[in-house]
Amino acid sequence: FGPADLERRRDPARRTPPPATPAAATATGRERRVSEAAESCRVDVWLWRARFFKTRSMAARFVEDGRVRMTRSGQETRLDKPSRAVRIGDVLVFAIGGRLTALTVSALGIRRGPPAEARTLYRPLENS
Repeated sequence: FGPADLERRRDPARRTPPPATPAAATATGRERRVSEAAESCRVDVWLWRARFFKTRSMAARFVEDGRVRMTRSGQETRLDKPSRAVRIGDVLVFAIGGRLTALTVSALGIRRGPPAEARTLYRPLENS
């Protein structure tokens, strides 16, 4: 290992940039993942964005404990992994602080915004 080795490492002509063609992005499926992200969101991220939990890790732990139920297309399931997807129109039921919360997901959101913005992500279910 000497000065010649250092020069070879620093030589920019030896580096080849990654292909920047749109075909490469399409081949990897990047466009498909972007459209899927617009349709669904991780449940722990959604609970955090909707401000039910102060941190995302607290939301993930809550879901891992099996304390969230989701109804989609009339089929109810208990969510056991924070990576499970939630979509617009899903019904979520969970208990926080001794209060049962039932809501319909009305938007997925793109960030954790102020409380007024977080309230637009869901509609509470009416008791019948």
